[in-house]
Amino acid sequence: SIAAFFAGISEVNPLPAHYYCRECGVFEAADTELAGIDLPEKKCALCGCKMGRDGFNIPFETFMGFKGDKIPDIDLNFSGEYQDKIHRFIEDFFGSENVFRAGTIVTVQGQAVRKDFIEKYSEKTGKKIKEAEKERLARGCSGVKRSTGQHAGGLMLLPEGKEIYDFTPIQHPPKNEKIITTHFEFGTLHDTLIKVDALGHDVPTSLKRICSALNIRVEDIPLDDPDTMKLFSGVKVIGVDPKNYNPPVGTLGIPEYGTKFTRDMLAATKPSTFSELVYIMGLSHGTDVWKNNAEELIKSKTAVLKEVISVRDDIMNYLIGKGLAKDMAFNITEMVRKGKGLARGQEEDMRKHKVPEWYIDSCRKIGYMFPKAHAVAYAIMSFRIAYIKVHRPEYFYADYFNRELKGFDHGFLSYGIKEANTAKKHLEAAGMRLEKKEKDRLKVLEVLCEMKERGFGFLDVDLYLSDPFLFRVENGSIRPPLSIVPDLGESLAAAFGKEREKSKFSSLEDMIKRTRANKNVVEFIRKNNIAKGIPESDQTALF
Repeated sequence: SIAAFFAGISEVNPLPAHYYCRECGVFEAADTELAGIDLPEKKCALCGCKMGRDGFNIPFETFMGFKGDKIPDIDLNFSGEYQDKIHRFIEDFFGSENVFRAGTIVTVQGQAVRKDFIEKYSEKTGKKIKEAEKERLARGCSGVKRSTGQHAGGLMLLPEGKEIYDFTPIQHPPKNEKIITTHFEFGTLHDTLIKVDALGHDVPTSLKRICSALNIRVEDIPLDDPDTMKLFSGVKVIGVDPKNYNPPVGTLGIPEYGTKFTRDMLAATKPSTFSELVYIMGLSHGTDVWKNNAEELIKSKTAVLKEVISVRDDIMNYLIGKGLAKDMAFNITEMVRKGKGLARGQEEDMRKHKVPEWYIDSCRKIGYMFPKAHAVAYAIMSFRIAYIKVHRPEYFYADYFNRELKGFDHGFLSYGIKEANTAKKHLEAAGMRLEKKEKDRLKVLEVLCEMKERGFGFLDVDLYLSDPFLFRVENGSIRPPLSIVPDLGESLAAAFGKEREKSKFSSLEDMIKRTRANKNVVEFIRKNNIAKGIPESDQTALF
């Protein structure tokens, strides 16, 4: 809502595209379907200053309905480091008796039924079960409750004068005595209680870290930088060979735009405006929105990117623009975004107002649609990271390795371009057989290869110069943290950081005594010359 924007709760401006003057307050609406940031630059007619451009055309009615009778969908992204504080703030603000964590029900799926139940039963009893019977049992048991859990950031709010037992029993999730969740899954309570998703997200943490290191404000990173925009349709802007990239777009490591699925989408659509980046965000987060739907329409040249259905709000805007009654347009949007297709009367009304048949067919196929406000918020955050990748690459790569630390191996520090590419191709050859840890390593290697091709490298891990937990930029190179030393976990890394602040280690013996480092860690530090110049012992030979 515009109120949330003006209050500073959200940085997404929902007004239609417009110009505004920061100096004299002039506001000028623009007749366009584009986002305000895509408008051409313009000077204020009154004072001659460069005007600001904003607005993403998000109708308030998609939030609350035309009559205020829609349950609002409230999603707020915070740094993961602050999520617990935000949850406590919400509980304190509304009262802990009125705020409960959204519960989830974990069910068994077909493959898990086969592996964990059917095959083990067959092993234990010695009974042979035919493949067809295994499949029948797996399908029959799929969806059965296995355990309970909690939503990553969902909080259910009670109406005034009500208590939780009017709606659902409550319980503790497994292995957590402090948290109380709804017993019923939050989805069954959607139309009864308001859910606030106060989500933990890596990108706000990344932006805070990068901006602090560069001594800039996050708001000062421009959203209309032409070189950054080129990153979403090619790799030449970062000076690497397109032949080494499949697909050849430069968004490796960019949050939300870095997956193979989204990079393929970017290669197929070649976005050149911020509006199109928002469309891509909606297409990649929806269900049955891109595959066998928008992708086919674009390939066949039936429609272009800005015309296909990508975010839920644009359905309503489009249908109202075609002349449909507002209530009808809203109801169609609600049906489509929930994957319920179209009613006969709705299809007839759409045809009556000359909505193309391909658009109607696309509505029928959609399973779930992403909200535009969420898509815009993601696009803004990701574009800022992309700007850093283009203009301050060493800070981008340091931050990426911080986000993907679980996939980083100490051995990567010594890799040149050739070794990094060899390791990457070796993992790629394994395809679907990769374990989770290997998939994490492959993600890191992809970005490492790009970093090496751009001419950036690592410094050594150093007992005094390395941060306990974070990759840091140092004189144009990247200094790895102590925590990439094998077996040196978070608590031990913290101990190293704390003890070296007190005083330098007089010897390896002193280091072991003060940090309680285990034998493997000490041996690795010794072997890799991480404790340069530190003697083994405090004892001094007299003769």
